[in-house]
Amino acid sequence: MADWITVSEAARRCRRSDRRIREWIAEGKIEAKKQGKKWIISAEDLQRFSEVYTVRPPHEKDDRDRLIEQLQKENEFLKQELSEASRRSDTIILQLTQQLQSQQKSLEDMRQKQRKPFWKRWFDKQHKE
Repeated sequence: MADWITVSEAARRCRRSDRRIREWIAEGKIEAKKQGKKWIISAEDLQRFSEVYTVRPPHEKDDRDRLIEQLQKENEFLKQELSEASRRSDTIILQLTQQLQSQQKSLEDMRQKQRKPFWKRWFDKQHKE
């Protein structure tokens, strides 16, 4: 079971403001749930997310290389997220297409088995008696 931490603790760990953490929650970037009036955040999800998105201030000349590496990691993370979102939307489209085909087939079957209108059946029945 995942550890859950408060917004303040998450902000301290990421060196960000509480407001920024709440923005990440609203954007769906980190997993969180409401507990009473407070948000609590999955520590595991925050760790994964902060490894990609937390930028440390540059202090040395080689920080540029570190920032490039971090941007490459962020780029890879975003590619994976996009790929996953694309797969989800493809699945939804496939399911909707299958439902549409099923409905079209049912409609076609109904058209082929179309009965006489009620009044014709009643009229035919009256003349047979």
